[in-house]
Amino acid sequence: MDYKVLYRKYRPTCFDEVIGQEYTIKMLKNSFINNKLSHAFIFTGPRGTGKTSTAKLLAKLVNCENPIDGKPCNKCDSCLNINDNPDVIEIDAASNTGVDNIREIINNVKIAPSFSKYKVYIIDEVHMLSTSAFNALLLTLEEPPKNIIFILATTEIQSVPITILSRCQRFDFSRISPDIIFNQLKKVSEIEGIKIEDDAIREIAEISEGGMRDAYSILDQVSKSDKLITVSDINDNFGIISKANINELINDVINGNVQNVINKLADYSKSSTNYIVVVDKIIELLNEKVRNIKLGNENGDPILYKNLVFELLKLYNLKNINNPYLILEVTLLNYCNNSQNYFPGNNSDTEKLQEKIQKNDKAVEKDIVEEVPKIKEIEEIKVENKEEKICSDFVRVRINNTFVEANKSFKQAMINNYKDFLKKVDNIYKNMLEDSTIEVASDKYAIIVFEHEATANVANSNILNIEEQFNNIVNQNIKFVCISKDLWNTVAEEFKKNIKNKIKYEYIEEIEDSSNEVFDTSIVEVV
Repeated sequence: MDYKVLYRKYRPTCFDEVIGQEYTIKMLKNSFINNKLSHAFIFTGPRGTGKTSTAKLLAKLVNCENPIDGKPCNKCDSCLNINDNPDVIEIDAASNTGVDNIREIINNVKIAPSFSKYKVYIIDEVHMLSTSAFNALLLTLEEPPKNIIFILATTEIQSVPITILSRCQRFDFSRISPDIIFNQLKKVSEIEGIKIEDDAIREIAEISEGGMRDAYSILDQVSKSDKLITVSDINDNFGIISKANINELINDVINGNVQNVINKLADYSKSSTNYIVVVDKIIELLNEKVRNIKLGNENGDPILYKNLVFELLKLYNLKNINNPYLILEVTLLNYCNNSQNYFPGNNSDTEKLQEKIQKNDKAVEKDIVEEVPKIKEIEEIKVENKEEKICSDFVRVRINNTFVEANKSFKQAMINNYKDFLKKVDNIYKNMLEDSTIEVASDKYAIIVFEHEATANVANSNILNIEEQFNNIVNQNIKFVCISKDLWNTVAEEFKKNIKNKIKYEYIEEIEDSSNEVFDTSIVEVV
């Protein structure tokens, strides 16, 4: 069979052809040119961003007989036969997960390369290895023979043990921007004689989610006929809805067009579009609206859009539901029928909502001002139910405990880790946390500050999951507390006064409720 699929046909043959990973490629080339190449690398990033291709190119470069300025010559026997080189060993960890597979590698490492300068082991999806397999690999990975190079690739860096990460140089492969994918697909379409509209190429660039391989595969699939390819062809073939279509859906919700909302959701369901794709696209567009409002390019109150986002985030956790579109429909129709409570357009209701939020903020601020100076004695607050008591004490206790050993070095380290965390955290929490900042931190606690109290409350209701993901990603054991910007200003002033008056902060035991939930989500409803 002579036909070769596009992603194989246009696989890069040198570093300069790798798309969208300029920084990583520059660092690898400089390491080679300056003769400072590591014996072990780990490439991490989303699927289809060039991890395995770059690993093969690095294997080609280190074994090239006549490299020039960090580029393989592509003329020597080693370059021409790179795909058949017995000294470049590719291993799929997904199907070779056991310790016996790794022991075989360890035994073969002792054997010198057959034809090349280096024997290169490329282990793809390395996070799939078992714990015993990782343990068996440790010593060899730390001190391999001088003519051995390991390149590990993974889409789930958080699942790789820290003992492995500490022995490798890490390179992060980012999602490729839609503009870069668009330009590459347009060029390939012209070379291959594929008739396709620019809008259709842009749609492919969007739905490929930053993966060049996925983009090639989609283009390859829709190019089987000679007719002009349109956006409708892309959507019909892949059950995916366009940005314009989702924008219409949101406008229908805002304007209360109930029948239109029902019809659109029915169309998505009939086309077998995964409901998570629909939810993702709605959240992305709402996020774009919030960003435009903050930039002054659009009118409205961002918190009103965020309310719908938080409702949609709950849909990610649907389990054992035969038709999740029913839940999505109920959620959107609830907002559709009560849009004046959530979206700009009814000034009186909006003002009432904002007034209620401000009252909540001031009430909590008053609690903090009164209670923080009393470090050892947290007085009981008269509340109507247990959940409110736990909620209030939780915030105050964690604020106090953060200040016990807080300093600038912990804060800076936490800020760096938090940035890394926000790049990799699940979409469920990424939209929730995108506007938050770390204002103070110790080696055990950190305070996350939000623009609005309502957002902080919702984040606190999910604090255990947020902590779990953060600690898995950055390999730490940190506890968080989320508060509003206004409340932070009050807390910070109180902290300065306590330091000035030499009032020492001491750890206070945290209060846990029987359900093991820090917050009850019913407490934090805004409307």
